[in-house]
Amino acid sequence: MAEPTRLAPALFALVQGETERADIAVGQLWRLRWEDATELGVVVDVDRWWVTVAPVTTDLAAADEFSPLFPPTVTALNVALTACISLECVVPLFVFDRQVAPASRPTLDATRAAAQLPSPEALRDIWLAWRRGDNPPADLVYGTALDDGDLDRRELRTTIATSFTTLVGASSCAPADPLGDVTPLAERVNNTGLALSRLAAQSGLTREVFMRIKQGGRVTATEAEPLAQLLETDVRTVLESNPPLDDDLVMAVSRPRHRPALRALAQHDSDERYRTEDTQRWRIAETVASQAARSVANAAVDAPTHWDTKVDNYLQLRMAVLPLNPRDRQ
Repeated sequence: MAEPTRLAPALFALVQGETERADIAVGQLWRLRWEDATELGVVVDVDRWWVTVAPVTTDLAAADEFSPLFPPTVTALNVALTACISLECVVPLFVFDRQVAPASRPTLDATRAAAQLPSPEALRDIWLAWRRGDNPPADLVYGTALDDGDLDRRELRTTIATSFTTLVGASSCAPADPLGDVTPLAERVNNTGLALSRLAAQSGLTREVFMRIKQGGRVTATEAEPLAQLLETDVRTVLESNPPLDDDLVMAVSRPRHRPALRALAQHDSDERYRTEDTQRWRIAETVASQAARSVANAAVDAPTHWDTKVDNYLQLRMAVLPLNPRDRQ
């Protein structure tokens, strides 16, 4: 089996450095990073915190009839690229690490237009054409179709697709509903038949924790430990009984602009459980969700929860006490 691909050293060096604070949009070229995987991908669709990308490579032999060729002027490296639209995959928002090239902008200058990435509309049209089995837009340059004898090219494309496996698998890190039937946490607590004061006394937790549970809120891993003893179960069962995190909150903590802060917090955390960017991300999500639940009784029922603002404010408070370069606190 061929070894997974990695960015060429020169291209990897190009995309090192300060992370872009941009958000994700169709037509952008990004560096994706997760664990030991570092790849390039162009965005073809965004569905909340799930993003469909087409692998981008410098190996033009991988291009098929649905793979647009990008001119060398797209990046500062001055090397031709191709996007393997037919190898598209869905990755979570939090693997996006740095924007390498922005989406193209409308222009009447033919030379400038030819030097950019294809327009977001064109890239989506190619993607949809591949999915529907239609012909892609005719005004772009593509690779050549594969035939049964193209064994080397097929193996190359399989290797490229395999190299995105780690990035695709990262989505399993997000807290999600467990498989099978789960008794909701609020129901577990109500089944004890104990009053709030008694629940607090027996568990050592505050009344606020149980009020939050009864109002549909979540508990953190730290709170789950004494709660598991009270409910005569294990910590994992308690955490799996939590209601799912709000999808907008997952999206808020997953934004690429937060990655430098999460890495810095992980580096300086005294608790070994939170020494990675990912554990910091979900710790923040749990904490912000709990803080929001405390004020739910005072808020209008249909009032929106501004998760982006809450996450930004929480990160600013956490980062303010770290001995970091001011640029990392942005």
